Amino acid sequence: MINTDATPNQKIARDAELVTSHEDLADYINKLLDAYNRSLFEQQGVIDYLEGMEGVTRALDSWARNVGYGSGAPEQPDWRWVARLLHAAFYNS
Repeated sequence: MINTDATPNQKIARDAELVTSHEDLADYINKLLDAYNRSLFEQQGVIDYLEGMEGVTRALDSWARNVGYGSGAPEQPDWRWVARLLHAAFYNS
């Protein structure tokens, strides 16, 4: 049974798991933009966001383990991983 009580942020995180192509990624980025515009994420500038992206990327192995994505970062990340990183950067800036 699907939990319908998920928060908007949990739904966005779940949507990242469905990204399998560049078209899916573009749709996912649109969802992130919509969520940002609805203030579901802390308002921040591009510099802060990119610093968050850098931080997550540099700590990718430990971040992946901490959030339950396996034993570390894959050698060849897929579109889903890109979506995960874009989402995570909002929380690491």
